[in-house]
Amino acid sequence: MDFSVIIPARYASSRLPAKLLEDINGKSLIEHTYLNALQSSAKRVIIATDDERINTVAKGFSAEVCMTSIGHTSGTSRLSEVVTNLEFDDDEVVVNVQGDEPMLSSEVIDQVAHNLVHSGMHVATLCEKIESESLYFDPNCVKVVYSSRGKALYFSRSPIPAFRKSKEIDLSICCRHIGIYAYRVSFLKKYLQMDNSILEEAEKLEQLTILNEGVDIHVELACGSTGYGIDTKDDLINCDGLAFGTPTRFGMMASQAKTFWETTSDLWLKGQLIDKPACVFSSSSSMHGGNEATLLNLSLPLLHHGMMLLGVPYEVPELLATQTGGTPYGATHVAGSSNTNTLSKDEIKICQSVGKRLTHIARKLQ
Repeated sequence: MDFSVIIPARYASSRLPAKLLEDINGKSLIEHTYLNALQSSAKRVIIATDDERINTVAKGFSAEVCMTSIGHTSGTSRLSEVVTNLEFDDDEVVVNVQGDEPMLSSEVIDQVAHNLVHSGMHVATLCEKIESESLYFDPNCVKVVYSSRGKALYFSRSPIPAFRKSKEIDLSICCRHIGIYAYRVSFLKKYLQMDNSILEEAEKLEQLTILNEGVDIHVELACGSTGYGIDTKDDLINCDGLAFGTPTRFGMMASQAKTFWETTSDLWLKGQLIDKPACVFSSSSSMHGGNEATLLNLSLPLLHHGMMLLGVPYEVPELLATQTGGTPYGATHVAGSSNTNTLSKDEIKICQSVGKRLTHIARKLQ
């Protein structure tokens, strides 16, 4: 089965501007997503963007890039322009992978493409079970209900299916939509001609225009990891443990992270993060670039919230031997002046040790 992956990549982000260019272990977020997509069975992976900064970065790691117009209001419309400009055949299959999904497993990418081909529908997507009532009621969590044959019935930010009484809520039949799609190119070309439906305007969900046009969407539970992001305050409440980190900025956390924590006073007043285990990590360009100061700065909001802060104990032998990153306060990485240094063996071991410790404590507390 042949298919291509297209990654729509916007520079703007309402929560974290320039998110796709943020450095993570020496690579941008968009590069991590691109390299992950290459692990799937896709014959071709393309980054679609209207921003020259993203184009420059993507060309730097030898990605295929298709520049698009700036007027797109959704990833699907951007894909429509790409398949037209690159003259894809109508019967080809294209998978839309969001640029900020670096942890989406290759099996999931293959799954949604396979489902499109074998379902006979023009669009396919995936979902996963909702595990908490707070997520069920969260408008940032898009819910989906679908038939026994895998046909989407509706998507909504509201709780669906709706239960008449709160005590009757059965999460076993509640599913969260995952923002990955597979399309036939013939559909994508038609999509550009569709006007936004009233339902899309109300819920801000582009897939509702597709349903409104009478196009069937196939839905199935994802077969593998879909990753998880901390985008909202509710994500903090729902997590079992938190690994919090940013690159060092003059010995302090990045300003975007500080801005986020400044919005969490309501969680602090309610004590909603008390006793959650957490750890911190950072990176800098040099050994004396402010890593330890940054780790201490990252720790402050966690301590204010009453979280249990986990460091790196000296039973980790690499902590004494490291000539690169790694401190008792948390894992660090020395990226070099050009951000090209890969993680050293000691840095990897220290990262793994604190990650295992965080997981171990979180499981004990469940």
